[in-house]
Amino acid sequence: MNTQKYVIFTDLKDFTYKNALLTDAQVEEILWNFEWLVERSSKLHNVKLVKSIGDAYLALANSPEAAYNFAKDILELATKYDAEQKIEIKEIGLRVTITHGNVTKKDVLNHEDYFGECINLWARMMNITPKWAIFCTKRVVEDLKWMKILGDFVWDFDFHGVLYKTEIFSLTELSDSLRGELMPQANEKNTTLLQECDELVFRCSCVAAILSLQPIPFIDSYNIIGVHLYMILKLSAKFERDINMKSASWVFLEVVSPLSLSYISLQWISAATKIMLPGIGGYFIAPMSFGVSYALGKIYTAYFYYHSAGEKMPQENIKLLFSKQKTAGQEIWKNRKKEVFTTGKDFYKEVLSIKWDSWFSQAKKDIIKILKKK
Repeated sequence: MNTQKYVIFTDLKDFTYKNALLTDAQVEEILWNFEWLVERSSKLHNVKLVKSIGDAYLALANSPEAAYNFAKDILELATKYDAEQKIEIKEIGLRVTITHGNVTKKDVLNHEDYFGECINLWARMMNITPKWAIFCTKRVVEDLKWMKILGDFVWDFDFHGVLYKTEIFSLTELSDSLRGELMPQANEKNTTLLQECDELVFRCSCVAAILSLQPIPFIDSYNIIGVHLYMILKLSAKFERDINMKSASWVFLEVVSPLSLSYISLQWISAATKIMLPGIGGYFIAPMSFGVSYALGKIYTAYFYYHSAGEKMPQENIKLLFSKQKTAGQEIWKNRKKEVFTTGKDFYKEVLSIKWDSWFSQAKKDIIKILKKK
């Protein structure tokens, strides 16, 4: 059945990074609070919740006022929740889009679903919608005029897969600086701080995997310490924290200490594999080395993220994140194995240039000495 509807989509800004830097329990708390306020507001404003897709909701309204009041209500509640959080990553970070057009109802796998051009448009719009904002199309703004709600023109966007330029309006106030940041997004991709951190962690994990291929037991473990000190120094710089080699070694130990048994066991497994399978043992260790380095890299990122907000990362989070991100790293290895080797070879010399730092040798000795006592 084809009918005209106002389509509301909700999304949590940077949810991928919330999932990466928070424990499962912390993520569930955010989602539980978000689900509560969405369900509450949908009943209050007679809006139909069609489905949830991870952290996003698709909802339909019969009138522009119902769509607007629902969007405004959930945004106010989410913003109030966010104001109580000490660090940004724990915020809901809600953003909302509203479109209007023909939608077609269809039963899919015994569930009601809807299709239409105005629904397809939401993903394109959501990519340029900042947190704590409601973006909509020109038609929605025109339909809200009788309520004396004036949309603020943002930009004409060329969205992929849409044959015409789309005029986008904001139903929330936009600062001049934010408006300036949005304009280039019509044609190019902006890289966020956390994306830059992700790229750095991936590259360093690739180098760790390459290093594990060498056949002599334990030598790779010593060299991989250099990879981690390099990663810590570079990540700290991205969060504008000026630390030296000695401080980087203490960050490494602070993160690894709660994992000391797991971390040291992995080094022994690596050595034993190379002894039992001389020459080829490293190829069996590379996936583990990549996964462990990737997990630790994610924890370093979270560590500096907490510190940049004036908070200390809870030690219990370290174990939980290590287990979660090691699994994620091993999945990345399976899907991007060829890229891992290529990237590792490309960045090998750059990462290991840290060995020429005058303080590196002493820092490595201190780390090994302390780990041996664990």
